[in-house]
Amino acid sequence: MMNRKLLPLLLALAVSASVPAQKTPANATKHSDDATQRLAEAAVMTDHLQVVVTLKKGGAMHGVVKDGRMIEKRVRGGAYKELEEHKKSTVGAGLRLWFYDKLPGYLFVPWRQIESVRIVRRLSRADWAVYEAREKAAAKERVKSSTSAPTPRHRDTLSKSTQSPAGFSALTDPQKDLMKEYPPVEGYVPEKFAALQKAMVLEDAKVGGKDARWLAVYPDWLKAYRAYMSIPEPEAKKASAKPGPRPRISRKPVKKPAPKKEAAPKRLTRPVLPKRKSPASSSGRSRSLGS
Repeated sequence: MMNRKLLPLLLALAVSASVPAQKTPANATKHSDDATQRLAEAAVMTDHLQVVVTLKKGGAMHGVVKDGRMIEKRVRGGAYKELEEHKKSTVGAGLRLWFYDKLPGYLFVPWRQIESVRIVRRLSRADWAVYEAREKAAAKERVKSSTSAPTPRHRDTLSKSTQSPAGFSALTDPQKDLMKEYPPVEGYVPEKFAALQKAMVLEDAKVGGKDARWLAVYPDWLKAYRAYMSIPEPEAKKASAKPGPRPRISRKPVKKPAPKKEAAPKRLTRPVLPKRKSPASSSGRSRSLGS
């Protein structure tokens, strides 16, 4: 006779054998694989896009759009707000193009000047690191070229003691603050100022953020830069910086000369003619003599 203690175990084994094994759905496996792939891409990819911008006036501009922000508009405070696709024609809407023609910073290209934008590829983290390395190398090259090759106007005036930059020791406190905020190693050199001015005039580009603040203080920054690099100012600026003494103005009243009196016209005198003798008087006189 079968042991009663083994009966429940045998019943459980029989029921489990009759129930079919449940299989994992194929779509669940696919979703899991897609999620894993997205996580892997996020680990190596960025949202930065390499683009080619074709202008309505002709020509193309190659650069990078950061974070995929294709349509932006500058708002109060110098920041940029991302807009939706249907607001592309809004006044002030544009695209910030980075790494254009080795230019530091970015160019703001208005959408009213853009014919089309072609996305070349999405940049990986390795690609983005290459772009940043190129920008740093270009900034160092700009600083090196500006310091090692003085213009002919300065070549004769620079002595051996002033061939190297003077550094912060030659600057005042406000000038030190300007050089720390806008250092040449980050691309803030006179060449960048000229490039930004050219972009604003020829391409109607809008400069914002730190570059806009730099443009506002550029005259003072340039003086600090010249002192930092030991570059003498041009002769024309030196002459205008020290004006000559102002002429003294006399406060004594000026005596006006008395008006000249006009001479009265001379009166013409009539000549005195001798009196003529009448015939009667002459005949009477002859008679008296004859008698």
